[in-house]
Amino acid sequence: MASTKAEDDLKSPTCPFCHGTDTEIISLFGSQVMTMQCKCRACGSFYEASKY
Repeated sequence: MASTKAEDDLKSPTCPFCHGTDTEIISLFGSQVMTMQCKCRACGSFYEASKY
């Protein structure tokens, strides 16, 4: 089954600290309208990533 564009857009981004791909989206809203809060399961770091 093919994923939709909305699902592709909300995939967890790569961790900026350890460059791990095992990440999760904590909240769709960060400190800015265009950011979301994420957490890396590999190193435990929290970070914000752009939604767009």
